[in-house]
Amino acid sequence: MIIAHNLISIGISNQLKKVNNIKSKSIEKLSSGLRINGASDDAAGLSISEKMKSQIRGLSQAERNVKDGISLIQTAEGGLNSILYPLQRMRKLTVQASNDTLTDVDRGQIQNEIEQIKDEIDGVAKSTTFNELKLLDGTYCGIDNIISTAKSSVVIGDKYISSSGLIVETGKNDSFEFLIGGATKNITLAAGNYSSSELLYEINNKLNLKNIDITASYSNGTYGELMFTSNTSGAASSIESISGNAAASMLLQKQYGNTTTFEVTGWTDIYPDVTITAGNNDTLTFDIDGINHSITISSGTYSTIKAGGESDLAQALNDAFTNAGLNIKTYIVGVQGNETDPKRVVDFEIYESEGIHTFGNVGGNARSTLMDKIEYPAWESIDSSGTVSGNCTGFPASITGNVNLSSGLTITEGVNDVLNLKVDGVWKSIMLNDGIYTSTSLLTEINDQLTASGANITASYSGNNLRLIHNENGIEHTIDDISGNSVSSLLINIEPGTDAIIEQGKDIKLQVGANALNNFSIKISDVRTSAIGISDINVSTRTGAQNAIDKIDYAINKVSSERSKIGSYQNSLEHIFNNVSNYYQNLTSSESKIEDTDMAKEAMETSKNSILEQVAESLLSQSNQMPNRVLDLLKQ
Repeated sequence: MIIAHNLISIGISNQLKKVNNIKSKSIEKLSSGLRINGASDDAAGLSISEKMKSQIRGLSQAERNVKDGISLIQTAEGGLNSILYPLQRMRKLTVQASNDTLTDVDRGQIQNEIEQIKDEIDGVAKSTTFNELKLLDGTYCGIDNIISTAKSSVVIGDKYISSSGLIVETGKNDSFEFLIGGATKNITLAAGNYSSSELLYEINNKLNLKNIDITASYSNGTYGELMFTSNTSGAASSIESISGNAAASMLLQKQYGNTTTFEVTGWTDIYPDVTITAGNNDTLTFDIDGINHSITISSGTYSTIKAGGESDLAQALNDAFTNAGLNIKTYIVGVQGNETDPKRVVDFEIYESEGIHTFGNVGGNARSTLMDKIEYPAWESIDSSGTVSGNCTGFPASITGNVNLSSGLTITEGVNDVLNLKVDGVWKSIMLNDGIYTSTSLLTEINDQLTASGANITASYSGNNLRLIHNENGIEHTIDDISGNSVSSLLINIEPGTDAIIEQGKDIKLQVGANALNNFSIKISDVRTSAIGISDINVSTRTGAQNAIDKIDYAINKVSSERSKIGSYQNSLEHIFNNVSNYYQNLTSSESKIEDTDMAKEAMETSKNSILEQVAESLLSQSNQMPNRVLDLLKQ
């Protein structure tokens, strides 16, 4: 027997605490009606229960959403029904107006009523709303609105190419380089003398052979300014840059260095044609700067009338000059400078170096046929055996762009900061500094960099376009080629491709479930008069009334079809509502089984624990008396 520790009391006390704790939880469950009052009651059950609760609350709101959707649909159907009656009345009126027993005045009265009906229909379409949502004006038709279509990139040249075309020379104007989507593509044209149509075919043929998705064309169809268009629309297919010696020659105003011509005009009327016969009038002799020259003209009858290009006689004389190694160009002109004037004379343009030059002492058996007299500089003729003089002035090579730079330009490193020029056969490169430039400061920056590069080129403006001019005159000084990422910014106008801008069509989406994407889409067509095809109905004539009948039939069918569609929406929503309600009921029942307490079971547990509590308290009282027995032993 011990007294220091009452182990029996301690044991009973622990049991009493356990019983009290269990009884406390049972009472909590009975008072709350819930089996799970905290996470410790059932951790997994609590997690499942909370998920179910979120679904249940979502389903409860979804039921209300569906009811609202049904109300919206009923509102729209009411509006459509209000439109059908006026349409039926309108059709009756058009049938009446189709009868020739009516005069035009009678039909005019009917038209007045029809106009009123149109206004009534438009009024209903605009005023049928649900919570400020306009239902019948097409706002929620679900059709995408194309604000702008995708556009293709276009390069627009500034050089006019006539129907006679031009000459393509190897290494001079035969290459194009395109930058598309970051990839460089090149074509090289075959050398030759092309008409405008032949040139276009050659360019497009080479583009096709290289699988370059670009088409060349002219601004006027068969001639005009050369254009390049990307075959695929959109920003990704844009022509980012174009360069090459042909780009400068065929897209820009390119002037070759040269000297002005020394012009001499004959004074023999050669209208409308000239016949050249070998040994009779096929030889022409003359002096240039005191040096005698001779040409022989091929036999034939040559028209002196220009027909789309040079006249036949001009071509024959030019061939003769070429065969003789002379740089002389022939023109056939009207005496008064008017091409409709029936009188024609020969005009020579003689290309020589800068300075004063002489021409005269015309002879040969073709003298009287072509140049019995000569004149310069105005219409003051002298005998062709005499001599006239003229001054040849040099001018520099130049390239003029077609990009409007009046608003200046922003230069960005790696984007549009490099310009390469092939000057006198040698490539020169400049790199512009980053910055936002006005037109004036941009010109200063370009010229500073040109000077630093030793390109021997000066930049200026021709109107609002950049012009690059060689600092020296003469045919030997050239600007042959251009390249670099700044070409499209400074010189060649390129319209970038753009993507389509589409405004997404709106519809009315109902949230008909507890989770994301549990949506129901409602699309209601536009039923205004313009949308159903009756805005332009006019029955003031019998023909107009006849045409109106078909239009109104179409409108009635369209509105009726829309009403049928609205009815199908309502049926679907009613089915959805029933499904949501059943789901809500079943899920609530499942959640109740997890969270709600079994009141009978918990009452039984509470009663049992109360008895155990009383027993433990009684035993604890008795065990506390056991140490007192030690005193009894001591008394004995």
